[in-house]
Amino acid sequence: MDRSPVAPLDLGRVHAQQQPTPRRRHSSSILTRITGLLTGNPPPAPPTSQRSQRPPSINRSLSSSPMGSPSSPQVSPSREPIEGYKVGGLLGTGSYARVYRATRNTDGRHVAIKCVAVPPGKQTYAEHVESEVEALRMLALHPGVMHLYEHWFHDVSCVHYLVLEHCETDLLSVMRAMLKGAVEAPLSVNSGALLAYLPEEVVRVIFRQVAEALAFAHAQQYAHLDLKLENIMFVRCPRIKECADLELRVGDWGFSRFLVPGGFHGFRGSTHYASPELLLDMPFTGVQADSWALGVVLYAMLAMALPFRNLEGNADERHRAVHGQYPPLPARVSPEAAELVRGLLAPVAGMRTTATQASRSRWTLKRDNVVVVKSDP
Repeated sequence: MDRSPVAPLDLGRVHAQQQPTPRRRHSSSILTRITGLLTGNPPPAPPTSQRSQRPPSINRSLSSSPMGSPSSPQVSPSREPIEGYKVGGLLGTGSYARVYRATRNTDGRHVAIKCVAVPPGKQTYAEHVESEVEALRMLALHPGVMHLYEHWFHDVSCVHYLVLEHCETDLLSVMRAMLKGAVEAPLSVNSGALLAYLPEEVVRVIFRQVAEALAFAHAQQYAHLDLKLENIMFVRCPRIKECADLELRVGDWGFSRFLVPGGFHGFRGSTHYASPELLLDMPFTGVQADSWALGVVLYAMLAMALPFRNLEGNADERHRAVHGQYPPLPARVSPEAAELVRGLLAPVAGMRTTATQASRSRWTLKRDNVVVVKSDP
């Protein structure tokens, strides 16, 4: 195993099919504004006094959402409803989508509306949407999978709309905030002190939910194929100090695929989470690729650093990743957790611990005094 020091967690982000759905009509003004933003012709910006203020970095914001970027344009938080929804501010953007905060008029439920424009010649965008919708519908019974409330396609503007469960933040944002000293340690670890790492009992609760969601997907013959820290989302901002509000969802299933005999060919997902088979451009199975990514997530939570970085521009780092030679974990990590990481990051795909096996491991099943969901008094 390589003895080089653990690299700090990169504060930047790692860049990374179904039944016909009913078509709907929308308010023309909201369509004009959203379509303009999606196609690169945004409407005039509102006065500064009307623009929404960014929340703290620990909350889901434009700069910290899974699809966000600091350079994304601001939008007015006051919007006309999209046929039953009052649309608010921009949550984040990606290479092919924008996500808006919204409220459902019938019951006041907070949701996230993902808008995906499908311009001519960009059929790949439509395929991502179809994959995500199909996967979310097939996996809807599992509590750890992001919930899809509604999906429709507007044939005039060529935009897909996905109404999704709203989550307040993601795992990467929480870890970045901790590294900046914005999150206090759990009381059981060090009362009142600041902590720059996730305690192992908190890591276990997070990992258990992610592993169980992946195991369920694999049992239903689906692979995620883009698991990473920013796609693991908390329903509410976790209270790390109280070890509470750790309920999460696995989201962004746009790269997901139905498992097929013989596996897959061609790179997909994010390089930092790619298994050796993907890096070597070899055929791979979705289960094995997801299991490797799960190992990267577990390592990152335990070490507060990614195991492999600069895989595209550094041949030595790529060699280490292909051979599973990650930097040693910190001494505070238990032998059982280190063993689980070793199994998930096994370079030989056939010897790799699967998500199902990981979800049933002794370390994963150990119960700590941690509250996944804590209701407000």
